[in-house]
Amino acid sequence: MWGPINYLAGVFKRHISVCILLVIGLIMRLPFLSISLDEVDSGNFYNALKYGYDILNFRPHAPGYPLYVFLGWLLNHIVRDYLISLTLLSALLGSLSVVPFHLLLKQIVGFKVAFCGSLLFLANPLYWVFSETALADVPAVFFGTLSVWLMYKSITGRNYYTAACLVTGLAIGIRQANITLTLLLVLAGVFVYLNFKRVALKQIGLGIASFVLGIALWFLPAIFIGTDGLSGYIEIISRQWTNVVSVSDVSNLESPWILNLFYRMERCFLAYHLLYSWTGSDTKSAVTLILITQWLFGFLTFVSTFRVKDRSHLFIMFWVLLSFYPILSIHFLPRYGLPYLPAFMIGSILGLQHVFLRERDFRRGLEVVAFSMLATVLVLYVIKHQPPVDTFEVTPPLANFYVGIL
Repeated sequence: MWGPINYLAGVFKRHISVCILLVIGLIMRLPFLSISLDEVDSGNFYNALKYGYDILNFRPHAPGYPLYVFLGWLLNHIVRDYLISLTLLSALLGSLSVVPFHLLLKQIVGFKVAFCGSLLFLANPLYWVFSETALADVPAVFFGTLSVWLMYKSITGRNYYTAACLVTGLAIGIRQANITLTLLLVLAGVFVYLNFKRVALKQIGLGIASFVLGIALWFLPAIFIGTDGLSGYIEIISRQWTNVVSVSDVSNLESPWILNLFYRMERCFLAYHLLYSWTGSDTKSAVTLILITQWLFGFLTFVSTFRVKDRSHLFIMFWVLLSFYPILSIHFLPRYGLPYLPAFMIGSILGLQHVFLRERDFRRGLEVVAFSMLATVLVLYVIKHQPPVDTFEVTPPLANFYVGIL
């Protein structure tokens, strides 16, 4: 009788910090659930629960977000309110996201830094706000971060790669933009092979099967419930891509194309990871610049101390670079950058930790700090003098040549 209770008590004792973070996240989110449908997409999800899942009739729009709608449907059987079911799902998974974030960060930098970084993750303004809305972005962060933690664990531990593949397949079902995580999954598979050799082949084989299973669990219902079959699903996906996505990709940039390409990459990267994520706007005020300076300095320090042979550095940098998928493929919306926010934060924390806690060579540390401070000042100057990044922006506004190229 006491066996399960003692087991749970032991788990709680070993992971008390995670439990504390989870409680803090719930306290921050549950009292502030949105009482309205914040966007058109929220209305589509609401209608999917109320009137039935039908991608052809925009309940929701393609690609369908099948797993997200299914989780909302399950929660609605308990809550009996369509809007609360969706906002509560975001709040619960938004709070739970701190668990894999903390565990991943602790494995890389240690407990104390990981705990403080996890508190900052929970308090991130943009992530906090969308943790209370009827949208799929924050649930996508939870599944994405969980899959990345399992991938990182698989590099040094057996049997994690299979779970990482399954969760990655499911993460794509929450929000199909998570398909970029398959590239990180391939990188993790390379590390698994290099570490475990012959044993790795079995793990990779099981991982591929698990990934296919994870895809099938949401893909088949999306086809046979959300549309009238595979041909109908392909048609609606193609129509969505043509009418919404491809019209906003980099091929539609105005002349000069090369300059606008670099300008769009720079503006959107900073807007996703710094401006909107930490300030909720792109106003370029003194307060805004103060709020983002430490994160900008930390990330530039991470870049300046980046070592290809350090697998944690390579893994996190690869994760950050995945954010160029929304930057290059679709119009700008601040919430599109949320799945990549944990990667940028971890990179910044790694940079700060390296300079202030791990660097023992005073001369080397001074060089890194001086370089990062100079780079921070230059980037802040560029940010200050470029126009704000607008919602649904495709082609950046005209700017001075040096601002655009930097």
